[in-house]
Amino acid sequence: MSELLRIKGQILATMPGRELPSGVDCLMQSIAVAREQSALAWELRSAMALARLLFENGQRDQARDTLAPVYDRFTEGFETADLRAARRLIGDLA
Repeated sequence: MSELLRIKGQILATMPGRELPSGVDCLMQSIAVAREQSALAWELRSAMALARLLFENGQRDQARDTLAPVYDRFTEGFETADLRAARRLIGDLA
């Protein structure tokens, strides 16, 4: 469910018109569902999508505050594609 909400949020956020708030809401729901299911990898993917969206809309600090705490909960697997991408994005947000 988390992944479906993430994809829906990304689609809504790219649609013309006033769909950005709906996209943000879906991404936040996706993070909440992943957290409830203790699915840290899915939470990271959703947090990255939300952070990118916030960053693109000039909300750099909020983007970093969204992604960094999720990334910091990892203890291994730092060479996986998702964690490398998250580390790069956090660097861009610094």
